[in-house]
Amino acid sequence: MTIRLLSAACLFGFAASGIAQQAEPAVGPVITRGKLGPWGQLETWEIWLEPPTSQVLASGFLKEPAVWNLPPMPLSEAAAFLDQCGFTQEEIRALLDPERCLESEQGLTIQPPNDLIDSMPTEVRARLNQNLANWPGNRFMSKPFVLSRETIESLAATGHHGVPEEVISRANHLIYQRNGLNVFSDLPQIIRDLPAVETQIDFTQVLLRSKSLMGRVKVSSGADLDDFRRYWSAGTLNKGVLPILDAVVTGTDEEYLDLVHLLPPNPRRLLYTFARVSMSLSEKYPDCFWTSMNFFEPETSNRFLDFPFARLGDTTWTEVPLPLQFGDIIYIDKADGSDAVHACNFLADDLVFTKNGSSLMRPFIIDHLDSILQSYHQEGETRLRYFRHRNLVQSE
Repeated sequence: MTIRLLSAACLFGFAASGIAQQAEPAVGPVITRGKLGPWGQLETWEIWLEPPTSQVLASGFLKEPAVWNLPPMPLSEAAAFLDQCGFTQEEIRALLDPERCLESEQGLTIQPPNDLIDSMPTEVRARLNQNLANWPGNRFMSKPFVLSRETIESLAATGHHGVPEEVISRANHLIYQRNGLNVFSDLPQIIRDLPAVETQIDFTQVLLRSKSLMGRVKVSSGADLDDFRRYWSAGTLNKGVLPILDAVVTGTDEEYLDLVHLLPPNPRRLLYTFARVSMSLSEKYPDCFWTSMNFFEPETSNRFLDFPFARLGDTTWTEVPLPLQFGDIIYIDKADGSDAVHACNFLADDLVFTKNGSSLMRPFIIDHLDSILQSYHQEGETRLRYFRHRNLVQSE
């Protein structure tokens, strides 16, 4: 599976396993130095990942029709609905014209004109798509492309693509907000005007670009090397890193070690890659919960695809207070405990290992904890809980 890395920081080749190989960052990447701790001195820089062409084609994104689907209703009710969304009477008449509005037993199918899509006020677009999300057949309204705090223009600027700049600019004006994040739902309207399939794929991959972090640990001869070994080996849970740790810490000068080499086998194998269809179980795909609970497992277990995360305390994980240790699960759920929201594994400093959602278009990444909290944690509405592997708790 080919994975494209974008930006000047991406000076790393991928082995067949999808693991990044160490190389010295050249001029270009902005390197951020973290806090010194028992993990050593962390240095990180951003990269951008996009899903392979094969997964974009398999998703069916390019085949979605550029229509709005409404349930069965009289045209008068459809007109009232569009009026409530904020359309003018002239626009409503144009949308419900028989040449654009098809009535059937399944409902109403409206093919909006491009000029209306482009001129729609942001608040009307948000209101319309929020309502369309409640009805079947509106794939990108119910599950829009979540850009977080990025824009299509900023995503396009992270690396090479073959999409005309005027198309990027046009699409950028179609962004609206949902739950405080930038989202985009008009992929079919954009790609129907891109005759070349290659350009359609390029545009979709731009939308799906995901930021991750690459990192390395700086170890100096004056560091507490016992703490360093103890931290990354996590008792016996990650003892496979001890040979490379010993090779590094016996040096007399400063040494750099790629962060990926310090991870347990599962996250090391998954990092910077995309989940595959073969990893599914009854149409359930790896998500953040599957990812976090497999962190220390010797092999990935699909039983976590169908595991009620609320039962976490009854498994090999035990709830603990701060401070965090390597591999601990940071668990976000509703304040009343009614629903799980997100989970990730603490690495060191402010770095976590995670996967955002179950989509095959979202990779396994390293991110800043602050970024995760901004996306998933809302004070008063959600709460933070912390879990540690039982073997680590027993060894303390």
